Amino acid sequence: MKKKATVICWISTTLTALALCLTCGLPLPAGIPPMLLQWLILPLLALLAAAVQAGRLLAGLRAALAGKPDGRLFCLLAAIGALALAAIGKGGSSAAAAALLLCADAWLEQLQARVDGELPGTRLSSAGARLWFWGFLLAAVCAAVVWGILGAAADEIVCRAVGILAVGALCPFSLIAACTVRRAVRICRVPVLDARAVPALGDTDIVLLEPEGLLTSAPSVSDIRPAGMEEGQFLALAASILQGSGDGQATCIRALAEDRGLALRPAAQADAAGAVIDGKHYLAGTAEQLRRAGIPVPRADELALSGKAALCFGMEGGLYLGRIALQCPICADAQETVQALLAQGLSVVLPAGREPLLTRQLAARIGASTAEQGETATAWQALKKQGRPALLRAGDFCAELEESGPVLTLETLADAPAVFRVCRRAVRSSRMLTGAAAALAVLLAGCAGGIFAPAADLGGEPLLCALLGLAVTGLTVLPAMAGTPKPTKTE
Repeated sequence: MKKKATVICWISTTLTALALCLTCGLPLPAGIPPMLLQWLILPLLALLAAAVQAGRLLAGLRAALAGKPDGRLFCLLAAIGALALAAIGKGGSSAAAAALLLCADAWLEQLQARVDGELPGTRLSSAGARLWFWGFLLAAVCAAVVWGILGAAADEIVCRAVGILAVGALCPFSLIAACTVRRAVRICRVPVLDARAVPALGDTDIVLLEPEGLLTSAPSVSDIRPAGMEEGQFLALAASILQGSGDGQATCIRALAEDRGLALRPAAQADAAGAVIDGKHYLAGTAEQLRRAGIPVPRADELALSGKAALCFGMEGGLYLGRIALQCPICADAQETVQALLAQGLSVVLPAGREPLLTRQLAARIGASTAEQGETATAWQALKKQGRPALLRAGDFCAELEESGPVLTLETLADAPAVFRVCRRAVRSSRMLTGAAAALAVLLAGCAGGIFAPAADLGGEPLLCALLGLAVTGLTVLPAMAGTPKPTKTE
């Protein structure tokens, strides 16, 4: 498919070059009258250029009928205008203009495909492009009406309208918007797998931050509360019960027992939930887990209020042995990250989840707010009614877009402000293009229908108008295409 598009571009370039040479005075073989050149050869070259891109032009016509006109429609209108002018003996300049526009639009589409090939998902819809096309179409209609009122001939009216269409046929906004997204992805400090995540993250105003991502994976023992035994004896027993578990809490308790020189008791069977030692089945888990196993565990609300987690121990048969309180420190960059996000105008929210007391305590320490709906999914749905939320997680090194909204998964929280900053800049740039397109389209429509109509179409020369449109497109697209910034560590 890519090879076919390249062949179409080069065939169009050859036909355009020949049409331009003939229009600019290339000597003809003897015996070919100038009228044949103007009435047949040049229009035929324009028809051939249109025939080569027949599939794209038909797709443009279908898009126009669906209310989404694009550059292909304007190339089709330019080709039709060239035939109409050729039929009334004014086809020289307009035929070359039509061929030039067809060629330039083919290459513009090739550049768009190249950008999309480098990063799938950059081919985004552009409201600004649609405004641009509708504005130029209105400008051409207004110019035709104005020149009709002024009493101009039919051929001159058509020439003026085709000239204005030629100026606006090549709209670079869609390609520039795609290059903006590509640039945002390249300067991000984390790789983005889908370019659609850039506008989605840049357009969000609420960041739903999972509380687990704020805590380090290296807890420390803050309090040991045995029930009916000496502290060292209880710590050695707890470490022996947890010798089959590999999570951070179990590792921390075993390391503390080793530091104190306590010997672990051999276990006949050990897993994450407990162990069998000396023929007795010991259990380890949260207070709720032990209560479900028939072991009465006293309440310890003060631990939750202080941001600590309690690992409780018991023996099968209903004997409670004691608890060890552990605390996971907040990531060193958590508070700084949240403050940086707040400085960007984002609202940072922590879902209450299964441990609302701990969540509120964490939120207070980092300056965020909490969503009282409980689980993350429920909090997400509630926040969607208030704004455009994004879910921020710390974990694997990737980013993805889910159906419910953007989900940004980072290796470290410190990367989050830079990612959101880059994405928001890309969205602002796209909106500026949309606003500029709307303003320019209205301005051109007003000029074409007002006192500036005689100067709005370069004196009724479609070829000059096409060259002007091509020059403007090149000046705006080439710098965007040439920009290949490398990822930076600071933003």
